[in-house]
Amino acid sequence: MRFNSYTTIKERIGWQPLFGLGLAAAFIIGWLIWNNWSRAPLLALVLLGGICVLFILRYPQLGLWSCAFLITALPTLMLWQVPTAILFVIVCTLLFRKFFLGDLNWRITAFLVWSSFLFLWWLVTIIWTPTYDYWRFAFNFYPFLIMIVFSDMVRSREDFFRVLIAIALGMLFTAATVAYSMLTAATTGLSNMAGAVIGKEEARFFGLWNNSNAMAYSLMPFIALMVISMRIPYRRVYRVIFGVAALTGFVCIMLSLTRGAILCTMLMLIVFLSTMKSRWYLLSAATVAVVAAIMVVPSSLVNRVSSLGHGMGDASVGERSLLLSAGWEMAEKSFPFGQGIGTSIAFSADHVTHLMANLQLHNSYIDTIVETGLVGTILLCGMIFSLFIAVKRHANSLVLDSDSENVRIAFRAGLIAVLIGMMFEDVIGFPAYWLFFTLLSIHPFLRDRNQSVCGAETNPKSN
Repeated sequence: MRFNSYTTIKERIGWQPLFGLGLAAAFIIGWLIWNNWSRAPLLALVLLGGICVLFILRYPQLGLWSCAFLITALPTLMLWQVPTAILFVIVCTLLFRKFFLGDLNWRITAFLVWSSFLFLWWLVTIIWTPTYDYWRFAFNFYPFLIMIVFSDMVRSREDFFRVLIAIALGMLFTAATVAYSMLTAATTGLSNMAGAVIGKEEARFFGLWNNSNAMAYSLMPFIALMVISMRIPYRRVYRVIFGVAALTGFVCIMLSLTRGAILCTMLMLIVFLSTMKSRWYLLSAATVAVVAAIMVVPSSLVNRVSSLGHGMGDASVGERSLLLSAGWEMAEKSFPFGQGIGTSIAFSADHVTHLMANLQLHNSYIDTIVETGLVGTILLCGMIFSLFIAVKRHANSLVLDSDSENVRIAFRAGLIAVLIGMMFEDVIGFPAYWLFFTLLSIHPFLRDRNQSVCGAETNPKSN
């Protein structure tokens, strides 16, 4: 019976993916042993992981959707986080399956070329890095694997919009956890709640995310995409999902009290609304809505945003200014090749001695100059330029019968917000950003929708 069961599995998925299963299981075992887990949870998780990997090998699209869901639902920024390990295993499983089945069919875009050279340069900088944390390289490298997987597996507009649905469900999951943390705060008090930071009369809600900034910046790129997806003729249930995801995602960003993400989201919505034919009515309505919201939102949010006008008088702004000055000093000493990937955090305390050690520079551009020098900066600029080429303007406003052009306009608004947000946070390693960049770069090359997408009617008059 055991032989027959193995034969059935072999006939269904082939023997090559089973090798990928073994490697994935070995990764899980090694990761758990590294973290000193006890034997019982270890065996249970390995068994569960093996079952999930087998299921993903049989249904790879499920693995793709799971990746999109995890990126917006749970924190996947640090390697020691469980969601990150799950995401890493899923991505490796999908790559192993495609590699051993000979099914790799990457879509070579300008963005893929520039980003590949950027990741290669990151690898080269390890050579002269004085004290390098190799786990840090894995953290920087696994978003590259995410980019490869989505570039390979998203082949049609149907695949693209199903990935958007998974992203929307992840945003709804985040909103649910934020709502639960708010309910806990209302019933037990802020001091007993783990999903908020309390200080200076501020309550920053972030649900299961361990950082409010990470949650806000991970949700921000997809808000405009959720809004535009409501206009495309899907089944009503999908349009409702997109609409609720856009609304709750915006609320989560506001509740995080992340000022940079809030300002960039506002800018993104203004750019997006300005492309609509009734733009002045919509902008006027949005202005009224913002004024009304200011009257009902917590005072901590208004005070935190307005404190940006205090300049150096604001403690956070003052600390970041010192870190940026330290970044310029590090960049001058390591010009033109940089001091190595993953080192700006480690050496920030050497330049700003009175601040806490291991602080981020909170600026992706300065961080790139410090760690990768002039070469890395040129590669990053080339990658950004390729993204703008992918969303170059074909229409000045939303087109009623062109779903593709409307999505491109939403991508353009999101890209502007993302690039400005990179001035306020070090987001180069965020999986959400690489997912957004990848979807943006491949969208112009996807096949036209010849029939219904996710159940939409095929009648062209429905557009």
